[in-house]
Amino acid sequence: MPFPIRFPPEADRIRAEAEAFRRLTPGGRWLAILDLIASGSVLMQQSPHRHVARQLQASQEEEWRQAMKAAFRHYASGSH
Repeated sequence: MPFPIRFPPEADRIRAEAEAFRRLTPGGRWLAILDLIASGSVLMQQSPHRHVARQLQASQEEEWRQAMKAAFRHYASGSH
């Protein structure tokens, strides 16, 4: 007996979403990306593990700051 509900293959769903994204205007693409970021932020805030996520985020931000400082020092010294 065949299963009464059919689900589309995952690759087809992904392809359809990618095609829909490509049809958006550049502004629409930015809005879609910002919406995705906002959704992720809400999920992080509601997560029972949000303190771990905040610590990881703070760590990554500090790592980025240090990398930028090192790059600025390198290029400011003229040794590039």
